[in-house]
Order: sequence, then structure tokens, then C-alpha cells
Amino acid sequence: MRKIFSLVVLICVGLIAVKSSAAGAISLKAFRDRPKLVVVIVIDQFRADYLTRFESRFLPSEAHSKLGGFNYLMAKSAYFPFAKYDILQSMTCPGHATILTGSYPYMNGISLNEWYDRDEKRLMYCVEDKDFGFSPRKLIGSTVSDEMKTAGFHGKVISLALKDRAAIMLGGHRADAAFWFDSHFQWVSSKYYFSDHKMPPWVDKLNADLLKTKGQPYTFKAIGAGNGHSELAQDFSYKTTIGSKESLEYPLGIKLTADMAIRALQEYKLGLGQETDFLTMSFSSHDILGHDTSVNNREMEELVVSEDVEISEVINAVRTQMKSHFGDVVFVLTGDHGVAPSAAYLKNAKIDAGTFDYKKMKEDLNQKMTAKFGRAEGDWVFDVHSLNFYLNMSAATSKKLVAREIEDFAKTELLKVPGVAYAFSKSDFFAKNLPPGQFERQIAKSYNPAVNGDVVLIPRAFYVDEGHSGVHMTGYNYDRMVPLLISGRAIT
Repeated sequence: MRKIFSLVVLICVGLIAVKSSAAGAISLKAFRDRPKLVVVIVIDQFRADYLTRFESRFLPSEAHSKLGGFNYLMAKSAYFPFAKYDILQSMTCPGHATILTGSYPYMNGISLNEWYDRDEKRLMYCVEDKDFGFSPRKLIGSTVSDEMKTAGFHGKVISLALKDRAAIMLGGHRADAAFWFDSHFQWVSSKYYFSDHKMPPWVDKLNADLLKTKGQPYTFKAIGAGNGHSELAQDFSYKTTIGSKESLEYPLGIKLTADMAIRALQEYKLGLGQETDFLTMSFSSHDILGHDTSVNNREMEELVVSEDVEISEVINAVRTQMKSHFGDVVFVLTGDHGVAPSAAYLKNAKIDAGTFDYKKMKEDLNQKMTAKFGRAEGDWVFDVHSLNFYLNMSAATSKKLVAREIEDFAKTELLKVPGVAYAFSKSDFFAKNLPPGQFERQIAKSYNPAVNGDVVLIPRAFYVDEGHSGVHMTGYNYDRMVPLLISGRAIT
């Protein structure tokens, strides 16, 4: 698909019909027939090829009066298999911020998961809030559901994910509730949504039941035969305990998310009112496991199969609740970003790939800048995070240097690092002296001077930061391409 996929989401779930007529007009009735429920399902780190690679293992679209998961949505949806985020760095927070705002990072303010705050001299998280703990207040602009409420419609908006940033960005500013998982194996929220910090009684009950399962043994292993499209680790079996961080990487995390979505659907009676409700959810386990293994490992295939099963449970729960109004539901399925195959796998496949050592890059650059400009009060490089280098501009001012001097020097030195394709600075951005073609376009849509570094690297394809098997933070197709499926009565 050539157009920004979020625009399609906005058109299709923005409470208007998109079915075309011979005359190209949309009837007044089509505008009035708004959906009663919009269900947005995001799978974190869901590459575009997962649906086609593993389709043969999915549940049938419908069998024995039960609806399937992926196959049902693929059969019923407008299906865009190669939707692309046109942004420079594909990550969880920017991806989720894009999906229901339809805006790029330069507009919505969310270009990274976290960044170095120059004023507070520390890392800043995309959803942290000094007043509420966690909130969407760093998100600039509005989501579809925000606009619905601002227009005077009072549908309920409920959002959830294991990751706080995923739930918060999907819910927007006016969500009635957003829930996420914490390190204590509990569903939590913040004072932004619940001013008294008290969770609804049904969530307390759910958490109490979860606590009873903590410490129980849990095994993740291949179930049945694979379909031949996973080359690595055909036989695996991981044993852990429920409640451990590792257990959330496995199908258990998928089931916990689906179960929470179904309970929220029922407890808030979503879709049963007079106005459009929103249920948004993100399956975070896919990304958590994806960082610890490769897209070519059998573990990822099994996790996708588990997602198919649990998404089927959600769809069937919606149908049971909606009964004769099931046709008034819009389903949206997509990913927030993709991921590269592991560098080790690619090297073994004779494809050029490699890793960056940020700590060493920072140390080397500090030494070179000290040799060039003299010793600074503090380091010349404050921080390196997600390909962004934050420089000591106060030291430059004290030495009567202009920003461009130290930016250009840093950029020149960083371009010598193996695996770096391009680098640009904040001064380059304002002067529109940017890397060519796709990169220039993505930088214009993504770079936020208040958030991004003074110098930003663009790696060569398949060069990633070390420490993880699966890494995503570029504008290359493997990181920015995801599937997009939208189904509903008015959608062709």
C-alpha cells in the first residue's frame, strides 16, 4: 500500500462509511449508520509476512459455528498486506501514537520510546507524567476516539496492553480507562484515569485470581508440526514459573491480554449503548519474545499461532455480546512496527549485517571531541540512545563554539563507524541539508528537535544495536511494514 496506513484507519473507523457507489457518493444513511463498537487489535512487532508465512496453521475462518482469528479477519476485511509507516524510527510508542491519530511524529511529538531530556539531564519516557505517574499528556493532538468525544458523542473508550505505552497511546487523551501490566503480575492503571487510584472491583478480583497462579510451573514448547517456514530451533521447550518476566513472553501473555479484553468488553457493556464504543488492545508479548529470539525461530511461529487462537476468542466474545448487532462492529488489526532478522542469522545467510556498541561509540566520540575542542565540564556526549546522540551544548557555548561546529565534527567521526550509512544534525534539519530520497522524507515527518538528538545516525540495512536478537528502530521496510485489516458492514 502506497499511502500512509493510518489515514486508511482514520477513514475506516472514523465513524463514517467508505463503501463506494457507482456515482462515487456516500449516502446520508451510510453516514448515520455508525458502528456500535470499534475493536482495534495491535500486535507489537508484527511483521507483514507473519500472516502469509503461517496462514496454513491458523484456525479456519468459520467452523462449527465458531469464528476463527486471522483467517476470519483476512476473509472479511479490506486487507492491506504491505502497509507502511513512513517514519525514520519504528518503535512501540511512535507506532501506537500513529495508529489512531493518523499523524506523524513531527506532529504528535512521539518520535522515540524514550529520549534524553536536556533540561532534566536524564532519560524521559514517552508516557511518564510527574503529576499522574503515567498519562498520554506528551501526545500532541487527538485520536479518533478523542474526536468522537469532543464532537459530543459519549461512547466508552477502553484500552489495554501489557505495556503501559501501548495502552496509553491507543486510548488517547479521553479514554475512560487504560490498563496495563506491572512487575507484580497485576493489571494496573494511573491517577490520570482513576483519580482515587482505586481499580474497579472486577479488576481487583481478576488480580486476586492472578496472584493465586503465581509460582506455578509453566512450559512453552512447540505444539504439533510447523509449516516449514521457520528455519531455526525446531525443537524447543522453555520452563519457567507463572509470574516471572519470562512467562509474559510466551502464549501466557497473549492469553492474559485476550482475557482482560473480554472482561472489559463484558464489564463495560461495550457495543450495547446508543453510541459508538472503542475497545483497543495491544498484544505486547510478541515484541517481548521477538527481542530475545529471531523472526526465523520456531518460537515466533508458535506465538503467532497462539495469537490466532486468542484473537478468535475475542472475536467470538464480541459476537456473543453483540448478538444481532454483530454486523455493527468494526474490527481493525495491525502492527505498530516490524523487526529485522537477527544479525547472526543474516551473517550465516551471507547477508551483510552487524551490530553497534553504543557505549564504545560514546567513549570514542568523547575522547575525539576532547582532543579537538579541549576538556568539557562533563562529557561532550551526554547520552546515546536509539541512534540519537545528545551533545553538551553548554560546553560549546563556554568555549565560544557554535552548535554546528561540534555537530559537524561528531557527525564526521560517527560516519567512520562501520555500518553507519548516513548521519544528520539538528542544524542540518533546520537547513534542510538531509540524506537523500526516502530518508529525507522520513526525517521531515519524524524529527522532533525537542526530543531527538543533536546528531542522529541512519544505519546501513541490517545493522542494529547489540544486546538483542530482534531489533527495530529504522525506516527500512522490515521495520516499518505491517499488515492492516479493517472489517465492517460499510467497508469493502
